[in-house]
Amino acid sequence: MKNSYSIAIARVAPVLVLFLAFCAATKAANPCDVSNLPQQIRTKLEKNYADWQPERVENLYEDDRPLWTKAHPDDCPGIAIGHFESKAELSYALLLISRPDRKRLGFRLVVFSRTGPSALYVPHLVTDWNIGLFYQGSGQAISTVPPGHYEEAIGPKKVRTDLDAISLEDFEKGIAVYYWKLGRYHELITSE
Repeated sequence: MKNSYSIAIARVAPVLVLFLAFCAATKAANPCDVSNLPQQIRTKLEKNYADWQPERVENLYEDDRPLWTKAHPDDCPGIAIGHFESKAELSYALLLISRPDRKRLGFRLVVFSRTGPSALYVPHLVTDWNIGLFYQGSGQAISTVPPGHYEEAIGPKKVRTDLDAISLEDFEKGIAVYYWKLGRYHELITSE
């Protein structure tokens, strides 16, 4: 005869497993959840960017959402993670749009990076745009692109990157690639 403790465990264990699986699926279902970012970055966002939030799939124009989700099914259009400034440390790029209750114009592309495991994350404003209410709908998204050769869409400029770069796409209009070189970010329009 089993004791009551064993019976209770046998009844609760399957429910607990389902609950944990649901929690993991829910967390994975929202790649734009800022709680996935390092605590230092979340603190800096709350303090210095309180009016802003990362771009989300639901903020994209309705006809741009399928383009994004087909190309990036598990990614957030407002968060890109890569080795943007160093091969040793990950950096976090955020395409920030206004919170609907703050009604700020435009967007900000900010990269948080650090020089070593014990160093503080430092924000770098890569670019900003001060026109348009992006929280009402936008066609912009960022993603990580690998090191490689990139060419200017119109013009002779060619770049070879040794680090990841950030792609800022304006759906059906163009793409800009931002790459780190000589201590700052540079822009290359790769598609118009």
